[in-house]
Amino acid sequence: LRDHPEVTLLADGIGPGETGRWSVRLRGTATVVAAGELHERAGDALTRRHGPESHRTGGPVVLVAVEDWSGVAERG
Repeated sequence: LRDHPEVTLLADGIGPGETGRWSVRLRGTATVVAAGELHERAGDALTRRHGPESHRTGGPVVLVAVEDWSGVAERG
């Protein structure tokens, strides 16, 4: 990532009660952050969202500045 920070993230899922599918694609520039205020804020956000085990190692995090996104949703 340090040499080629351009990234694409893909996510998809099924709506509540399997009512439909959705997907989203995000494109942007990634930054690896190993220490400092941004690292602490990212770790706090991961812990709030996913629990204390999500960032227990305190290792580097990847931050993505999203520059473009697209998505689709299908009704079931």
